This record gives sequence, structure tokens and C-alpha cells, in this order.
Amino acid sequence: MVAFLELNGHRFEAGIDEQEHMILGVAASAIGREEFVLWVSAHIVEKK
Repeated sequence: MVAFLELNGHRFEAGIDEQEHMILGVAASAIGREEFVLWVSAHIVEKK
């Protein structure tokens, strides 16, 4: 995903701890698809 964003003029901005929390939450089924998609969308920014 990060490579795709970079190639298309965007980047993903989230701290390592936050990323780990989200990935582990998804893996444990504690975080649903909709919540994950909203989180990812909120952390995509256009490159300057």
C-alpha cells in the first residue's frame, strides 16, 4: 500500500505504535474493516 501511495503522489503518515495497534487489532478481529478503512483514509496525505 505504501509503495502504491508513493508512486501516485501520496504518503501514509502514522506512527509505528499506532500502526502496530491497528494491525494487531485487525488481526485479533477487535477492529473491523470499516474502522480500519477510515483510519487508513485519515492518514493518507498528498506529497508536497
